Amino acid sequence: MPPTAHLRRLLPTAACTLAAAVLAAPAAHAAPPGQGGGAGTGRGAVVDWDRVAACESSGNWHINTGNGYFGGLQFDQPTWRANGGLAYAPRPDLASREQQIAVADTLAGRRGLAPWPVCGARAARGSERPPVSTRPVRKGPPVVKEAPVDEEETTATAPTAPAPAGADGTDGADGKAGTWTVRQDDTLESIAEQLRIPGGWPALYERNRALLGEDPDLIQPGQELVLPL
Repeated sequence: MPPTAHLRRLLPTAACTLAAAVLAAPAAHAAPPGQGGGAGTGRGAVVDWDRVAACESSGNWHINTGNGYFGGLQFDQPTWRANGGLAYAPRPDLASREQQIAVADTLAGRRGLAPWPVCGARAARGSERPPVSTRPVRKGPPVVKEAPVDEEETTATAPTAPAPAGADGTDGADGKAGTWTVRQDDTLESIAEQLRIPGGWPALYERNRALLGEDPDLIQPGQELVLPL
């Protein structure tokens, strides 16, 4: 057989082999669904749809305000229809939370979080959990519990506070009966209220005007006031 004839028979076979290799090459490097061009959710990313709903609709999965957007993730009707929502309910707000999330996952697989430009950016979070710290946890000092106190014993041993002098003639502040010795920070008003003096501080002042002078506010510790009867 002439060499040229043999060459003509080999060329079609080589061309078919090369064409098959060229066609198969792009398929080997094709990106998986949702990882192609556009705003995908990102490798290993998880969308917290509850956070998206909290941002979009205050977490109301059945909201319908009449503005053309429905449900927790605020789908419009064309988007709901195009992403398989009619398989669940006629409108997004009539579907359950889980059904709305299923449609949102379908849409996010195609367009990422672009349909939720503000709320989606706040809700995307990495699927990997932060590493757990291996540092030992410091424990605080042991808590010492006090023994319960016997109420009867406390009542029996507690000292009885002396009753303040009253307008009935008993002595007060180490004074004699029917008198009151002025202490630090005393005022005529506080003494009258404490002793329940009839007529209040004016009566107490009138009874002791000769001692106190014309200014009822100028009383001095150690002064002995006579209580009005």
